[in-house]
Amino acid sequence: MLDAWFLAQAVGRWMQSRLASVGLSADEMALCSVLRAVGGSSPTGLAEMVGSPLSTMTSMIARLQREGVLEAVPDPSDRRAKLVRLTASGERRLTEAQAAFVPAYRTLTASLALPVDHIGSALHELEVAVRADLGMAQRPESPAATPDDPAPLSAAQLAEVRGYIAWIRHRDAPVRPEDEPGTEQQRHDGRATGSGER
Repeated sequence: MLDAWFLAQAVGRWMQSRLASVGLSADEMALCSVLRAVGGSSPTGLAEMVGSPLSTMTSMIARLQREGVLEAVPDPSDRRAKLVRLTASGERRLTEAQAAFVPAYRTLTASLALPVDHIGSALHELEVAVRADLGMAQRPESPAATPDDPAPLSAAQLAEVRGYIAWIRHRDAPVRPEDEPGTEQQRHDGRATGSGER
């Protein structure tokens, strides 16, 4: 589990350096991506989805509201409550941030030995397990889509994709001699018979 903690520190620093010229921090980009996925949420709901303290989330929301990235609107289910959502300007800022992020993302993932989707699936499963163990709300499925996969997949679609990947691996796995039908003696006899006939 320490590996995941160290990875989180390194990834946070990497994202911050790559987003320096964009105008959104890594935390702000993640928050805006979540809001794009869910459409709107209360500060408490956002804090649970992102996994940050409510005080930190409230401060970030206030800062982004001052910059015109977010706005607070009445909650249709409870007029006394407010929902936070992206403004039109916020949508543009997020799109620009993601577009600027693409070259760095592709350069990084090109150097990986494992396919990106395999790594992402493993990290997602770890996150789901940790959130469940803590009693935290699960975040929306793929809130920040990768540059090469702009349409998030549902949980059922992800399961189907993983099943297909497993089938492809099984189909293309090299067949060892000992896995072929028949005993070693039968294979030997067959080869000998075949040689004689030729």
